[in-house]
Amino acid sequence: MGENCVLAHSIHIDEKDIEILAKRKCSVVYNPCSNMKLASGIFPYKKFKTDKVNITLGTDGNASNNSVDMFSEMKFASLLQKINEKDTTIVKAKEIFKIATKNGANALRTNAGEIKEGKLADLILIDLSQTFFQPGHNLISDIVYSANGNCVSDVICNGEILMRNYKVNGEEKIKKRGNKKSKRTGKKGVD
Repeated sequence: MGENCVLAHSIHIDEKDIEILAKRKCSVVYNPCSNMKLASGIFPYKKFKTDKVNITLGTDGNASNNSVDMFSEMKFASLLQKINEKDTTIVKAKEIFKIATKNGANALRTNAGEIKEGKLADLILIDLSQTFFQPGHNLISDIVYSANGNCVSDVICNGEILMRNYKVNGEEKIKKRGNKKSKRTGKKGVD
């Protein structure tokens, strides 16, 4: 167990375990919407933050989180911690944004997660004309607390454009293939 170790959820964990993870430079994935849907508990953010463990953000899977929307995860990650700790300053929008971007890239040991010379060109473009971005005084806060996946107009991965103007090349074919495969797995899931 070391820098290449990334643990999902990490809800039911004690202080001693967190100290071990910190010493070994492991990363943990905070999945707030999945944890809420499954009623499995609240991520001990403050403990991990205090011990300087690399916290990342995830959606988990469709069976435990139907939307898999990273914007929703950012919002709920912050709001859950604020109510859990009864402290509006426990985690700021800028910190959650970093957890969702740079920290995730660091956990996966990829040269991405921020716009910087020498980093992979992994980017999304957001349509800022949406009403929830108005008047636009605090863009990061607007993204964390108001945005959703539907405001992403373009996706670029390692410099390759995967989605342009809300269109993915071959999207209908991909959806059809996915739906066909999902019929084999059945209709089980958490309601």
